[in-house]
Amino acid sequence: MSKEITKEEACEKLITHIQGLISYWENVKDPQCSRVFGVAHSILSTLDGCSGSSSGFHLINMNSQDDIDYLKERGEDYHPMPPKEVIECDIVKNYLHDRLDKKD
Repeated sequence: MSKEITKEEACEKLITHIQGLISYWENVKDPQCSRVFGVAHSILSTLDGCSGSSSGFHLINMNSQDDIDYLKERGEDYHPMPPKEVIECDIVKNYLHDRLDKKD
């Protein structure tokens, strides 16, 4: 029986996929191919939903209200607060790079 993927499961799936991309590109030996570019392209393809292993992702700039207040004080531009329903769907919650480091 199918079920809705939880935010935690979605985050875990994304991190696992990115680790697989890293492993793949670490082993590419073609001197004409930039492995760094390959990893970046693969991650962006994953986010676009073109990798075949997952659906695409919406990327939304997130400023906290403190960030917005600080940037306003400095006269700098800021991203608007996303709607509450978008925040509730956020799979990240914690820093993704920390999760990647812990998967090794």
